[in-house]
Amino acid sequence: MPDRGVHAAPIGALILVATVGCAGSGTGLPSTGSPGGGRANVLLIMTDDQGYGDLACLGNPILETPHLDALHAQSVRLTDFHVSPTCSPTRGALMSGRNTHSAGVWHTIMGRSLMRPEEVTLAEAFRAGGYATGHFGKWHLGDNYPLRPQDQGFEAALTHGGGGIVQTPDHFGNDYFDDTYLRNGVPERHQGFCTDVWFDQAMRFIERSTQAGRPFSATSPPTPRTRPSGRRRSTRRGTAAIRACPTPASTG
Repeated sequence: MPDRGVHAAPIGALILVATVGCAGSGTGLPSTGSPGGGRANVLLIMTDDQGYGDLACLGNPILETPHLDALHAQSVRLTDFHVSPTCSPTRGALMSGRNTHSAGVWHTIMGRSLMRPEEVTLAEAFRAGGYATGHFGKWHLGDNYPLRPQDQGFEAALTHGGGGIVQTPDHFGNDYFDDTYLRNGVPERHQGFCTDVWFDQAMRFIERSTQAGRPFSATSPPTPRTRPSGRRRSTRRGTAAIRACPTPASTG
């Protein structure tokens, strides 16, 4: 029988789970005590379209990933974990704890990425247990009520539309830099590169939760993993060209 210790799709997602201290405890482990008494905080980072073999710590001889290697060394490692071949199905299974087909998500387009609203999500379970719950970055399980992250258990959410920045459901003119994202459904402009914004917002959420004495569960699914060396890339030039087009008199 071949070794089936780890399973991951080459174009699915890579998920890192870290317990980052505890509310009221230094053990880093869950507790069965009263609410807030020694329960682990959970930071879940889910990178997009990245396979199991794309990290140096997991054996890649070419790619250098020192920061993710360090996070890997401090994180919970799921050694028998299965993902789907594309992003939305993997996200649906992760959020619902069920087979992706059972959760109603089996593709990324044409309505196939909409998770069933009656699914009990990871965020709903954490929130019912007294956790502060936040989601920062890609969602891709539905852009409208009752499918948005704030409808599915996240009390704080900052997301872009659709399955990626510049896609049709996203805010027009977004191009990874200085974009407009949705904070609990309300458009809000931010300065900086998208992944920097989401991680910064996630860290602020963690700080607020810690100051309030609440255990937290924070989910951060970044889309691009590498910050461009130049501040403006071809997407900025493309957006500038679109904005230069005359505005139509009507959009009937």
